[in-house]
Amino acid sequence: MFPKTKVTILFMGMAFPYLIFVLFFALRATPGSANPFPSWFPWVALAYMLGSISLASVLAPRFFRNVPPPPEAVARQYLKIAKGQTMALILLWAGLFIYGAYKTLRGDLPVERALPAGGFLLAFIGFFAWSLRRRKAAISQAKPSAPPDR
Repeated sequence: MFPKTKVTILFMGMAFPYLIFVLFFALRATPGSANPFPSWFPWVALAYMLGSISLASVLAPRFFRNVPPPPEAVARQYLKIAKGQTMALILLWAGLFIYGAYKTLRGDLPVERALPAGGFLLAFIGFFAWSLRRRKAAISQAKPSAPPDR
């Protein structure tokens, strides 16, 4: 089985239980209810997403362990795309964190809800910043070194 297929199966395997969990509450809701989900649902969903991303980041490299690397031009393009997407997510979550802090300081958002949300946003920011650092390390490792002087 190809490594890309294994990663796809891994992501689908993690998304399927979440989908069932959401459908369980959505289908049990009474018609006309404003919110079919309990108050703790968003926190469980965020924790599940963070755990899934963490698990995938640990398991996915193992699937590609024995695969020959792509040509340098292709690898460079993949790393450039990964950098752009990662930076966009970090900036988005940092913006949401700052907006939430602003709303909390103004008193529009209760502190009991702002603290867990800010914690999750900081976890996502930290996780993707770590991913960006790993990408930078991979680029510096891939650069050929100068031949030794004799």
